[in-house]
Amino acid sequence: VSATLPTIEPRQVPAEPQGPTTTARVVVGAGAQKSQIPRVYHGSIDCGETLEGPALVISSTTTLWLPSGARLRADADATLVIDPGTS
Repeated sequence: VSATLPTIEPRQVPAEPQGPTTTARVVVGAGAQKSQIPRVYHGSIDCGETLEGPALVISSTTTLWLPSGARLRADADATLVIDPGTS
């Protein structure tokens, strides 16, 4: 048995959004008060830069919640590496 499959072109990865850091009013935890949380755009995080939670990270395909005590850094390929911390 043999099969021939059509060649599939690789999909383009969408560019990550960029922009200044803003804030969002977020309720964290049941019954908690609204807090002003930094909202950071993935494309604006420089290589090696560290971001500490709490924060929202806006990406082209998702929104990431970085909780208090967690750290995030971008590597040379703009991949976000998260250290969840101890909490």
